[in-house]
Amino acid sequence: MKAHLRDFPAGGPEGWIFTAPQGGPVVYMHFMDGSWRPACAKAGIPKGTGPHPLRHHYASLLIKHGESVKTVSERLGHTNAAMTLNIYTQLWPDSEEREPGRRRQGVRGPVRRCPATGRRSSVAERIRR
Repeated sequence: MKAHLRDFPAGGPEGWIFTAPQGGPVVYMHFMDGSWRPACAKAGIPKGTGPHPLRHHYASLLIKHGESVKTVSERLGHTNAAMTLNIYTQLWPDSEEREPGRRRQGVRGPVRRCPATGRRSSVAERIRR
């Protein structure tokens, strides 16, 4: 975006970054009908997929492939990493998921994740219930 704005400064009193062919703001439905949907059809993207789900997919791929919170935040244009964590925290693996062969052992026993609820509990906690 920085390079684009350097090469094509936002002009006019409104300062539009992207403009319609005739000038002024891009009208959402014109963009969707004239550009987005045809591009999706050509790329084989399922009908009805909007730009926002693809943005989330991109974020999830960055996280899956080990990018840091800071990098994901910058790539998505979030104001700070806290915003990114608020939205995507469930996608980052915890330490047990990063090291599948390692189990926390201790007084309370191994900690496992309940398949139904996703909650963690130790052997001691399961016996108490």
